[in-house]
Amino acid sequence: MKKYVFLPVIAGLLLALAATVYAGTVEEFAALERAYVPALALTNQPTKPTPQVQESLRRLDKTWQSFVQAAASQIKSNPAFAKAVAESRQKISGAETLVAAEKRHDAHESLEYIRTAFWKVRTDMGIDYLPDRFTAFHDPMEKFAEEVSKPGSDPQKLKTALSGLSRLWSDVEKSGIDAALFKVTPERAETYAKQIRKEREILNQFAGLIDSGNVEALSKAAVAMKSNFAQTYFVFGDFSGLQ
Repeated sequence: MKKYVFLPVIAGLLLALAATVYAGTVEEFAALERAYVPALALTNQPTKPTPQVQESLRRLDKTWQSFVQAAASQIKSNPAFAKAVAESRQKISGAETLVAAEKRHDAHESLEYIRTAFWKVRTDMGIDYLPDRFTAFHDPMEKFAEEVSKPGSDPQKLKTALSGLSRLWSDVEKSGIDAALFKVTPERAETYAKQIRKEREILNQFAGLIDSGNVEALSKAAVAMKSNFAQTYFVFGDFSGLQ
């Protein structure tokens, strides 16, 4: 059994090594995130003026070109990374076309691919990247929100799903935000911390609400959970001039 004691140590050393090897690439990922998040957010807002949405995509396109150039050696040496980059380029171009055709929701869905694809690539590279913890939480959250808002949902299944969500949010809570990496001001960092705590408070409310069977209250809590999650994730983006 003693050999298993060393496994967490080895895992920690591997993560530290990955962080060192890919330090420059992580900075490029963060720079891309600052342009990607606003484009993702604005394409999901039907009432946002089209010029602002298009500007967010122009910024993403410009940052994307810089990202590809800066990470060229890593992309070339990693087939999975190269595939994600090639397909993401198509998704960005597709989103631009869809916004011009007034198909904003489809543009948003096109951009969603990038978040998931890069999460998988970074995981395979051994990169511990905070926004990926949000991505891991996102889809289970969406599924839970849908199920918990339905009359007649199985309370036990809901509680099992809630337990999984709680664990995933714990992963977010354990990882403090690197303000320098993501260029977050002290004020935004403080807001981020408050929103992290608020999401935990909302999650903690669900167990009692599930027991109550109050679908209206559960639906409201689900909306609050998703809204606060989105606002928390937005801290990684640079929305200057877009709001």
